[in-house]
Amino acid sequence: MAFYLTLSRENQFQFTCPVFNATTKMAACMMLREAVWMGKRVEKRQGCQAAMSCGMCPAAAIVSKMSYSRGPVSDDYGSKEPKVGKLHADILDRLKNVIPIQRELGRFTLSDQERQMLLTTRGRFEDQLKSAPGRDGKATAFIEPKRHAALVNEPGQRPAAPTRSPQNSTVNHAAMTGDMTAAINAAA
Repeated sequence: MAFYLTLSRENQFQFTCPVFNATTKMAACMMLREAVWMGKRVEKRQGCQAAMSCGMCPAAAIVSKMSYSRGPVSDDYGSKEPKVGKLHADILDRLKNVIPIQRELGRFTLSDQERQMLLTTRGRFEDQLKSAPGRDGKATAFIEPKRHAALVNEPGQRPAAPTRSPQNSTVNHAAMTGDMTAAINAAA
């Protein structure tokens, strides 16, 4: 695979993850994805790992697109300077219908908030699709995403009880209070 700034640790591109409705750096997601795919046990970002395991992580979908495309793929998620952008329509379309498998969710230490977010992703994916670059088939560009003041509450199944109790840490505390941006960034 050719060199992509998207995959680099120096990448300064940020985006709003539709799974957790949190702004995060693409580089942090790619580093976690690499560790998970190498089979390393990572204690941080358990919700993100659950999303990867269930096939609903945008970072993993971007790597798949770059790896398995028959032609050159544009490096739309890479930036040497701090930049906030949006996920493209093809990535969002690919992931919006994924339903997490309960067995997979049980493998991770998730807060109730993380579990609920994982179970209710479709609406957040559809919201981002409304203004996603590439929706019209034209060339894409970096666009500042709209900011969400609060988490989106969507109807969905509520699990009976978490399979494990969350650890007493900054990451889990932020997740339990509903601040998924703080939780993801504290874990990075």
